[in-house]
Amino acid sequence: MRHLLLAASALAGICAAPIVAQAAPIVGQISFGGPLSFSTAGNTTSIDFGPTANVTQGTATGSFSPGFSPGCFACAVFNDFSFTGTGAVAPFQLYSATLGGLTTSFILNAVTFVAQNNNGIGAFLNLEASGTLSLTGFDATPGLFTFSTQPGAQNTTVSFSATSSAVAVPEPASLLLFGAGLVGLGLARRSRARAA
Repeated sequence: MRHLLLAASALAGICAAPIVAQAAPIVGQISFGGPLSFSTAGNTTSIDFGPTANVTQGTATGSFSPGFSPGCFACAVFNDFSFTGTGAVAPFQLYSATLGGLTTSFILNAVTFVAQNNNGIGAFLNLEASGTLSLTGFDATPGLFTFSTQPGAQNTTVSFSATSSAVAVPEPASLLLFGAGLVGLGLARRSRARAA
Protein backbone atom coordinates (compact mmCIF):
# COMPACT_ATOMS: atom_id res chain seq x y z
CA MET A 1 0.00 0.00 0.00
CA ARG A 2 2.89 2.30 0.81
CA HIS A 3 4.35 1.81 -2.68
CA LEU A 4 0.99 2.53 -4.26
CA LEU A 5 0.71 5.82 -2.34
CA LEU A 6 4.29 6.73 -3.33
CA ALA A 7 3.57 5.99 -7.01
CA ALA A 8 0.31 7.97 -6.90
CA SER A 9 2.13 10.93 -5.31
CA ALA A 10 4.85 10.81 -7.97
CA LEU A 11 2.26 10.66 -10.75
CA ALA A 12 0.33 13.58 -9.25
CA GLY A 13 3.58 15.58 -9.05
CA ILE A 14 4.37 14.88 -12.70
CA CYS A 15 0.85 15.84 -13.79
CA ALA A 16 0.89 19.04 -11.70
CA ALA A 17 4.29 20.15 -13.03
CA PRO A 18 4.11 23.19 -15.28
CA ILE A 19 3.95 22.27 -18.93
CA VAL A 20 6.52 24.12 -21.01
CA ALA A 21 5.09 25.59 -24.19
CA GLN A 22 6.56 23.91 -27.24
CA ALA A 23 6.08 24.27 -30.93
CA ALA A 24 4.27 21.41 -32.61
CA PRO A 25 5.94 18.87 -34.88
CA ILE A 26 5.54 19.38 -38.62
CA VAL A 27 2.83 17.42 -40.44
CA GLY A 28 2.11 17.24 -44.16
CA GLN A 29 4.36 17.67 -47.15
CA ILE A 30 5.81 20.14 -49.64
CA SER A 31 6.91 19.43 -53.21
CA PHE A 32 9.44 20.94 -55.62
CA GLY A 33 10.39 20.51 -59.26
CA GLY A 34 12.86 21.86 -61.79
CA PRO A 35 15.92 21.08 -63.89
CA LEU A 36 19.08 19.20 -62.87
CA SER A 37 21.77 16.94 -64.24
CA PHE A 38 23.15 13.79 -62.68
CA SER A 39 25.96 11.39 -63.38
CA THR A 40 27.23 8.12 -61.98
CA ALA A 41 30.89 7.15 -62.05
CA GLY A 42 31.59 3.82 -60.39
CA ASN A 43 29.61 3.81 -57.12
CA THR A 44 29.45 7.61 -56.79
CA THR A 45 26.42 9.55 -57.96
CA SER A 46 26.57 13.33 -58.35
CA ILE A 47 23.52 15.59 -58.58
CA ASP A 48 23.85 19.13 -59.94
CA PHE A 49 20.75 21.29 -59.53
CA GLY A 50 22.19 23.96 -61.83
CA PRO A 51 20.60 27.41 -61.58
CA THR A 52 18.27 27.08 -58.60
CA ALA A 53 16.38 30.12 -59.88
CA ASN A 54 14.47 27.61 -62.02
CA VAL A 55 13.25 25.46 -59.09
CA THR A 56 9.51 25.71 -58.49
CA GLN A 57 7.72 24.91 -55.23
CA GLY A 58 4.49 23.05 -55.97
CA THR A 59 1.88 21.63 -53.63
CA ALA A 60 1.92 22.16 -49.87
CA THR A 61 -0.24 20.38 -47.28
CA GLY A 62 -0.53 20.29 -43.49
CA SER A 63 1.84 22.63 -41.67
CA PHE A 64 3.15 24.02 -44.98
CA SER A 65 -0.30 25.28 -46.04
CA PRO A 66 -1.39 28.06 -46.41
CA GLY A 67 2.09 29.64 -46.01
CA PHE A 68 3.55 27.87 -49.05
CA SER A 69 0.32 27.68 -51.06
CA PRO A 70 -0.30 28.09 -53.98
CA GLY A 71 3.47 27.68 -54.54
CA CYS A 72 6.32 29.87 -55.70
CA PHE A 73 8.89 30.17 -58.43
CA ALA A 74 12.55 30.57 -57.44
CA CYS A 75 11.91 30.62 -53.66
CA ALA A 76 13.99 27.46 -53.04
CA VAL A 77 17.75 26.94 -53.15
CA PHE A 78 18.91 23.34 -53.62
CA ASN A 79 22.52 22.35 -52.89
CA ASP A 80 24.40 19.98 -55.22
CA PHE A 81 25.64 16.77 -53.64
CA SER A 82 27.43 13.50 -54.29
CA PHE A 83 27.10 10.20 -52.49
CA THR A 84 28.43 6.67 -52.74
CA GLY A 85 25.92 3.83 -52.60
CA THR A 86 23.13 3.58 -50.09
CA GLY A 87 23.44 4.59 -46.46
CA ALA A 88 24.40 7.40 -44.14
CA VAL A 89 25.96 10.58 -45.47
CA ALA A 90 27.54 13.50 -43.67
CA PRO A 91 24.52 15.64 -42.67
CA PHE A 92 24.06 18.71 -44.86
CA GLN A 93 21.30 21.09 -45.87
CA LEU A 94 19.75 19.77 -49.09
CA TYR A 95 17.49 22.78 -49.61
CA SER A 96 16.03 25.89 -48.07
CA ALA A 97 12.88 27.70 -49.25
CA THR A 98 11.52 31.02 -48.01
CA LEU A 99 8.15 32.58 -48.81
CA GLY A 100 6.25 35.29 -46.93
CA GLY A 101 8.39 35.14 -43.78
CA LEU A 102 8.28 31.32 -43.55
CA THR A 103 11.39 29.22 -44.13
CA THR A 104 11.58 25.47 -44.55
CA SER A 105 14.68 23.32 -45.00
CA PHE A 106 15.75 19.69 -45.09
CA ILE A 107 18.94 18.36 -43.48
CA LEU A 108 19.81 15.11 -45.27
CA ASN A 109 21.30 12.25 -43.18
CA ALA A 110 20.97 9.09 -45.33
CA VAL A 111 20.22 8.15 -48.94
CA THR A 112 18.58 5.02 -50.38
CA PHE A 113 18.45 4.13 -54.08
CA VAL A 114 14.90 3.21 -55.11
CA ALA A 115 15.68 2.75 -58.81
CA GLN A 116 18.42 3.79 -61.18
CA ASN A 117 19.24 3.32 -64.86
CA ASN A 118 22.53 4.61 -66.24
CA ASN A 119 22.00 3.49 -69.84
CA GLY A 120 22.06 6.14 -72.54
CA ILE A 121 19.09 8.37 -73.19
CA GLY A 122 16.80 6.45 -70.81
CA ALA A 123 18.90 7.18 -67.72
CA PHE A 124 16.94 8.05 -64.58
CA LEU A 125 17.42 8.23 -60.83
CA ASN A 126 14.88 7.64 -58.01
CA LEU A 127 16.00 8.17 -54.40
CA GLU A 128 14.65 8.36 -50.89
CA ALA A 129 16.51 10.30 -48.24
CA SER A 130 15.89 10.59 -44.53
CA GLY A 131 16.76 13.57 -42.42
CA THR A 132 15.33 16.49 -40.45
CA LEU A 133 12.64 18.79 -41.78
CA SER A 134 12.31 22.31 -40.34
CA LEU A 135 9.67 25.02 -40.73
CA THR A 136 9.39 28.42 -39.05
CA GLY A 137 7.31 28.12 -35.84
CA PHE A 138 7.48 24.30 -35.65
CA ASP A 139 9.78 21.77 -33.98
CA ALA A 140 12.41 20.13 -36.16
CA THR A 141 10.76 16.87 -37.28
CA PRO A 142 12.12 13.65 -38.79
CA GLY A 143 11.36 13.71 -42.50
CA LEU A 144 11.53 11.71 -45.71
CA PHE A 145 12.60 13.26 -49.04
CA THR A 146 11.53 11.37 -52.18
CA PHE A 147 13.21 12.34 -55.42
CA SER A 148 12.88 11.23 -59.04
CA THR A 149 14.16 12.43 -62.41
CA GLN A 150 12.50 12.12 -65.77
CA PRO A 151 14.34 9.84 -68.24
CA GLY A 152 17.17 11.48 -70.18
CA ALA A 153 20.89 11.11 -70.84
CA GLN A 154 23.35 11.52 -67.97
CA ASN A 155 25.14 14.89 -67.79
CA THR A 156 22.30 16.61 -69.65
CA THR A 157 19.56 18.67 -68.06
CA VAL A 158 16.47 16.66 -67.08
CA SER A 159 13.53 17.61 -64.89
CA PHE A 160 13.11 16.38 -61.34
CA SER A 161 10.29 16.19 -58.85
CA ALA A 162 10.73 15.88 -55.11
CA THR A 163 8.54 15.79 -52.02
CA SER A 164 9.46 16.30 -48.36
CA SER A 165 7.11 14.59 -45.91
CA ALA A 166 7.10 14.73 -42.12
CA VAL A 167 7.35 11.39 -40.32
CA ALA A 168 4.86 11.02 -37.44
CA VAL A 169 6.41 11.33 -33.98
CA PRO A 170 4.52 10.48 -30.76
CA GLU A 171 3.62 13.48 -28.61
CA PRO A 172 5.34 13.77 -25.19
CA ALA A 173 1.97 13.97 -23.37
CA SER A 174 0.79 10.74 -25.00
CA LEU A 175 4.02 9.01 -23.99
CA LEU A 176 3.65 10.28 -20.41
CA LEU A 177 0.09 8.98 -20.21
CA PHE A 178 1.12 5.62 -21.65
CA GLY A 179 4.03 5.37 -19.19
CA ALA A 180 1.77 6.23 -16.24
CA GLY A 181 -0.64 3.49 -17.32
CA LEU A 182 2.18 0.95 -17.45
CA VAL A 183 3.37 1.96 -13.97
CA GLY A 184 -0.19 1.59 -12.64
CA LEU A 185 -0.57 -1.87 -14.20
CA GLY A 186 2.77 -2.94 -12.76
CA LEU A 187 1.84 -1.78 -9.27
CA ALA A 188 -1.59 -3.43 -9.46
CA ARG A 189 0.01 -6.72 -10.51
CA ARG A 190 2.55 -6.47 -7.71
CA SER A 191 -0.21 -5.83 -5.15
CA ARG A 192 -2.15 -8.88 -6.34
CA ALA A 193 0.96 -11.04 -6.22
CA ARG A 194 1.60 -10.05 -2.61
CA ALA A 195 -2.04 -10.65 -1.62
CA ALA A 196 -1.98 -14.16 -3.08
